[in-house]
Amino acid sequence: MLKQTLIFSFLCLFSAFIYAQTSPKIIAKGKNKGKIEVSSTSGNPNLYLQTGNMIIIDIPSLSDKSKLNCTINGGKMNQSSEDKTKFLVVPTKSPVTITVNNGTNQMGEIVYEVVEPPKPTLEWYINGVKIKNLHKVVKTDKLTVRVVPQKDFSEKYPNDAKYSLGGVDVWIVCDSIPKRVGGADLSKKNAVIPFEVPIPTGFFEKTGDCQVMVKIKDVNRRTFEGDAILDKRFTEEEKTFYLTK
Repeated sequence: MLKQTLIFSFLCLFSAFIYAQTSPKIIAKGKNKGKIEVSSTSGNPNLYLQTGNMIIIDIPSLSDKSKLNCTINGGKMNQSSEDKTKFLVVPTKSPVTITVNNGTNQMGEIVYEVVEPPKPTLEWYINGVKIKNLHKVVKTDKLTVRVVPQKDFSEKYPNDAKYSLGGVDVWIVCDSIPKRVGGADLSKKNAVIPFEVPIPTGFFEKTGDCQVMVKIKDVNRRTFEGDAILDKRFTEEEKTFYLTK
């Protein structure tokens, strides 16, 4: 409980407190139509999968907010101890259904669609300058790579927009024959910060048609809870980079 309270308080500090009306589906029970109001601190109409989404659920006519409570189907949910109208929702599937209660009386349900967070990009640099595939290099060049989160997602969900890479393999390919010459486990590194991938010195001693092939194993998003979520949207082509001379 203490851990959840600390996580909740930490997220509150970094949330963008924009009380914009969202558009989930509100299903009122009986005569409760119009009595439930819902909004989001991020202004997004949907919830992001396996992400800490801060939402506001209110029954304006309810003077004693301590009676406001909710249950969830399709994820996890924590209610703020300081403001009973604020809830941290972590969806595990779509849709998510939230049941809103006034004490023991059910007021209705809120149905949210759930989407994946925006796909980040892999960016490669030589000596700090962004480059494209098949870039020509010399022996003194330094190659770095980083994961770049989508800007809006990173700004509104900073604790869920951290990334790591499962690892990297480095190959020298001569006359279409690849030979692995290095690699590293990068799962513990923050991949949002550029890190160096050493260019094998043996590459510059090769003659003929040769290239360096760098292959990223996996791209993982790190959530505010510390979980590593594999991003399956990256193709092998996107995770492979070539250098020439």
